[in-house]
Amino acid sequence: MPRTRLPCLPDEIVSRVIQLVGIGSIKYLGPFIRAGRRTYDIVFSDDVLKHCNVLPAFTDEISQPYGSLRNILLRCVRSGNENAIYFEGLSLFYFYNEYEEGIALLDRIASTFPAAAIASATFSVCLGHYREASAMYELFTRVTGFGLEDERAQSFGRQLLHALWWVPPSWHNPNPPDFQYPGLPDCVYVGNMHWHTCNKCYMFQLARIVCNKVCNEENT
Repeated sequence: MPRTRLPCLPDEIVSRVIQLVGIGSIKYLGPFIRAGRRTYDIVFSDDVLKHCNVLPAFTDEISQPYGSLRNILLRCVRSGNENAIYFEGLSLFYFYNEYEEGIALLDRIASTFPAAAIASATFSVCLGHYREASAMYELFTRVTGFGLEDERAQSFGRQLLHALWWVPPSWHNPNPPDFQYPGLPDCVYVGNMHWHTCNKCYMFQLARIVCNKVCNEENT
């Protein structure tokens, strides 16, 4: 039975097929990269990279700074893939110890990607940059319409903790300079200091947990 030749298909169809594969996982794009110049160019087009699912890249491959998969990931970042920008910002801060660069990357999409605003604010608290943290919290409230004490805002905190689970921790993080939360809630010293169910101090306790992770207190 003769094989159907991919070059016989119009570019629009091939591009859509590759885009759907990339939405499934960035890892599945390898065969198209190796298949030839035509599919290689389609894989590295913004139409494909902007919609790729990059989450599978944030496992063992992230520890290979010059690996082929990481190169694709960085191309996704340059194409404007918000999920790629989000996870790359987390990895710069959490894995590569590039604190300022990670926050700057998150700030790029904070106005359209509320999870990035919460991540940026939380990381800024860990660094003692309470003014920057306050600005990001305010931006999050403007974008979502949720106050920090709103239970719906907590879903973004849980999203951050889940995302950090996918990013391998650095085993040699220097401790951030200081922990400063803007507007310390008056209920933080009630009950368990490591977690609290009160909506008023949820973001404060979230920042404490993340800061502990960054300082390797939960990675050792």
